[in-house]
Amino acid sequence: MFKKLYCLWAILLSFFLFESAFANMAYVPEALVVKGKAVFEKRHTLVPMSVCESDNCPRSQPYWVLVVSQGETKYELDQLFATGSTIPPEFVEVAGVVIRSGSRVVFDAQIEKISPRYALIVEVQRASLLMDDNREYYPEEYGEEYAY
Repeated sequence: MFKKLYCLWAILLSFFLFESAFANMAYVPEALVVKGKAVFEKRHTLVPMSVCESDNCPRSQPYWVLVVSQGETKYELDQLFATGSTIPPEFVEVAGVVIRSGSRVVFDAQIEKISPRYALIVEVQRASLLMDDNREYYPEEYGEEYAY
């Protein structure tokens, strides 16, 4: 009787441990307000070796991503900019707001955590610029098409 109860308990425990571990691996976007300094970072495309079996092997190309630093965490916008260019874009438009490198921004966004200090911004619901006195600047509230 005791052995059967012990085996049943062990099976239930292993099932719940497996289920919780599997649930942690599932992608669940998290809503978050991301606030910080935006900069462009250079990346390069990867060319798989299977593509390079022919004589016409494509070359790796540079592209730029927008990264917002908030404390020790970096949030990368899941979008490529200026593909093929060796110089960063002058500005990009995100959710109707023009953002330049060095701008202080606020994003109401959905993020996907990659590690404790790195996450992808997968969707931006609202964007604004952060003024020097920490007030948010929404261009649509002032009737302007772009914020600089």
